[in-house]
Amino acid sequence: MAYWGGVNSVSAETRDFKTPIKLTGATNSPTIVPIAPSTLENLYAATFTPTADYSNIFKLENLDVREYNKIVIVFDGAVAGDWRINLPDGTFPTITGSTSYEVDVEDYAKYADFTIFNWGSERNPITIKEVYFVKTNELVHSKDYTSDPTKFYSEIEGHQTGSIAVNEGALTIINPSATTQHYYQYIVDEGITTTADEDYLVTIKLKSTAPGNITCVLGTWGDAGKEFSVEAGEEWVTKEIKFSSFSKNMNNAFVMLQSGSIEGTIKIEEVEVFRMPNLCSISQPTRTATDAKTDVFAGFKTIGDGATWDAGTRAFTKVCGWQWEDDGIDLSQYRYLVITAGKNWNTNGAGAAWDAGWVSIKDNNNLTVEKDGYGVDNMNMWFSRWNNHNCLCIDLEKLRREQWFDIYHIKELKINGDIGFILGNVYASNQKPNNDKNGDGEDNGDHKVEGLPADKFGTICLPWQAAVAGAYVYQIVSASASGIGISQYNGLLEAGKPYFFKSNEALNGAATSNVYFYKATAAEEASPIANNGLIGTFSNITAPTGDNYYVLSNNKLYNVDSSVTVGANKAYVDISAITPSLARGVVDLDFNEPTGIETVANSQEMNANSKFFNLAGQRVAQPTKGLYIVNGKKVLVK
Repeated sequence: MAYWGGVNSVSAETRDFKTPIKLTGATNSPTIVPIAPSTLENLYAATFTPTADYSNIFKLENLDVREYNKIVIVFDGAVAGDWRINLPDGTFPTITGSTSYEVDVEDYAKYADFTIFNWGSERNPITIKEVYFVKTNELVHSKDYTSDPTKFYSEIEGHQTGSIAVNEGALTIINPSATTQHYYQYIVDEGITTTADEDYLVTIKLKSTAPGNITCVLGTWGDAGKEFSVEAGEEWVTKEIKFSSFSKNMNNAFVMLQSGSIEGTIKIEEVEVFRMPNLCSISQPTRTATDAKTDVFAGFKTIGDGATWDAGTRAFTKVCGWQWEDDGIDLSQYRYLVITAGKNWNTNGAGAAWDAGWVSIKDNNNLTVEKDGYGVDNMNMWFSRWNNHNCLCIDLEKLRREQWFDIYHIKELKINGDIGFILGNVYASNQKPNNDKNGDGEDNGDHKVEGLPADKFGTICLPWQAAVAGAYVYQIVSASASGIGISQYNGLLEAGKPYFFKSNEALNGAATSNVYFYKATAAEEASPIANNGLIGTFSNITAPTGDNYYVLSNNKLYNVDSSVTVGANKAYVDISAITPSLARGVVDLDFNEPTGIETVANSQEMNANSKFFNLAGQRVAQPTKGLYIVNGKKVLVK
């Protein structure tokens, strides 16, 4: 039904488009039985039964119709009984016997009283399936090969070629083979101006000597295409290909056809590009949020039968996620909903499946979008092993525009981890992460540390707030004579702050894996911010030398007693700046056996004026066994 299915074509000839009208009951409301998925709270279609003579079934007042040509009402079968409709000119004709009715609003700015009412005492029920505004699209570009056969066309160089020419008043493409279908690509129009976040419609008038599929691309190289089918025949047909929420401002976009599975001749008579109005009934928000929203994702829990969830390792199997009550969660201030995987997915090893986990999302109208139901970037709503996808970015604006998803009232978010999934971060943001940086479908991250074996510690310091995939993150919480204590940190990395991370194992027994960091907000810190004794850097620096300074190498901390370079976006440790905390689940990072340590049998061998300090720089009155700083030197007390 059009009231729920998004923007739909009313007429292939006029290319009109429509948006549903939400109905409201009149003051003398009849009995109303909604037609699913419409509900009493979100009423788009229903059966109305009058409870009084001369009663209104619904009433909409002061409708702004300046942008529309007509209003269309579709009934479930012919209307029985004497029913009337108020028109903008003040008349109220009968609609008895109608299966649909069109109201002309082209010459009106306001529809003051849009009401359907029963005339008399018959009280027959009436079922309204659709009520919608209609607006014709704006033609922004056109190529007519019939009137001007010399207009632009080209064959992509460097690919196997068929034959392409303009003859008989049409662009003629002879595709010699269907076995190498991806090689045959033809730009059939160019010089098109597009605006980001607009909806576009490409129409192609063509005919083919063979049946098959063709892919159409609007934009430039690397942009995803839309596939459509054609039948063999001598009749010209017009194919309509919709591109919703087109993502780019362009002055020279092209329309390209990939000849697909057709082995034969394709003739193209006309190519047109229309800008479509944004007709979604879910209003478009003004997004002003600059932060990344994570607080709504507390309370992750098991949802499906047999599901398990370990809050410590963030590992789960089966369906887990979030469910909200009442009005749900409002994410309208954010463009993207981002989920990262704690364990990287890749194709190393035999028998790898294509998907490792999938996501579904539901609004308060019980509209559910999941897995294959919606394309995200160059993938669907799953974590794919095939192209090493470790970050899923759901475009909430596309959900709103294409699926008419209510982003103001999100009821549920599920993540399916049948094979054992480890959750990284979940957040909403207006910053799109580079989870497909090269446009090739492969996940590269905004920052990447490559080739790490499992359980390898490292340091990271980024100027922007970040989410992590492929690792656990830690902060310093204590210091001792043998090393430092670090505790797991599960939130987004704060901009400018350094952290430790430990790589997770790669999937399917791979020897090494990567750790990916995804930009969560646009704002950046100009300088690093110390994090309890961990000192970060955005560029290569030379670490300070002395008893308090340590660098990480091979999962050990080494004292800096000579020139050591700390690489960009990494960190070193200043043990004198560590403030102990009461964190739980502490992991130890040990000092490497240092050089230049003076070993004594017991503390009595030091002179009476010696002062002992632990490695956190704190004075110790009665030292026991361990490593101390005494008279500026490291001393091991046995």
